[in-house]
Formats: sequence, structure tokens, C-alpha cells
Amino acid sequence: MHLHYIRIMKTLSELKDELELSPVQTMLLANTGSMTVLLEALFGPVSVQTESQKILDADSETARVLEISEGETVNRRIVRLVAGERVLVHATSVAPLSRLNPEFKEDIMKRDIPIGRIMEAHRIESRREILGYDWQTAKARFAEIFSKPAGSIVLKRNYNIIHNKQPLINILEVFPYEMAK
Repeated sequence: MHLHYIRIMKTLSELKDELELSPVQTMLLANTGSMTVLLEALFGPVSVQTESQKILDADSETARVLEISEGETVNRRIVRLVAGERVLVHATSVAPLSRLNPEFKEDIMKRDIPIGRIMEAHRIESRREILGYDWQTAKARFAEIFSKPAGSIVLKRNYNIIHNKQPLINILEVFPYEMAK
């Protein structure tokens, strides 16, 4: 498993130099609170569809980003945040198992619930530290996920959820540019 997307991220200012962003797009990218709450304010009820969830050993890049040892066991969860039939966000999260309490670990690994809601249910105080932003043209996979033509623009943001002064979870979120113009 490799978090290669970390090295190519830009600042929000750099991204704005490359793409025209609406106020709503900027708000979605710069948000340091719950993405689900923001999406529900814009699009109505949001549900989680889990694509995959695997236990893996952290490679050097993952270890660096999460401030753990290479080879440490992590949970990788890939989900879609959906409103009705519309996929709003594709998200990949990686969390070191050693930092998850048993109840939180069970919920994150076995339930289709947004991470923010799981953290709220377990009263986990945290902050989000944005690592960077980017965009790309949608290849076949993202075009299919978002029901957009190949070559459409998707926006990306990467951040760590910090708890007890350590990264608890690293998240990459991808969403269609047109979603919030």
C-alpha cells in the first residue's frame, strides 16, 4: 500500500492558480470539520457505501504520514459518500490499528458510518490537519464512480485527523469539480 498522492499535493492558493473554484468548492476543500455535515447541508441525507476494507502493513510513505513504524498494521477503508443515487465523494482512509480503541476499531471496520459520526459517537476529540489539495482529469474509474465523462475534472484533498497529538487517520477525498460549481 502506498500513499503516493501525498507528495503531489498543492496549497489551496496553488490550486486556485490552476483552476477557477467557486465559493462552495473552496469551502468543501478547506473545511476542517465534518465533510458529511457539509454535504448534508448542500445535498440532503448522506449515506456511506463501503467499497473495501483491508488490514495492511504500512510502507515507508504511509508510516511517514501517520508517524508510525514501517510495517505497522493499518486499516485501509475505501468508501463512497452518497446522496440518493449520486456519489458525492470517494474517500480512502488509513488508520494505524495501534491507535484505535477496540470499540472505535470495530465501528470503523464493520459499519457503514462516516468517520466523523463514529468519532462523535465515541466522543473522540480531534482536529483535522490538511496536508494538501490537487486536481486531475478523471480516468475511467473515477468517471464511472461519479457518472461523469472520462476527462472530467475531479478535486482532491488529503488530511490527517489528529488525536492526542498524533495522526489517528489519514484521509484522501476525491469529488467531481462540477458537484459544487
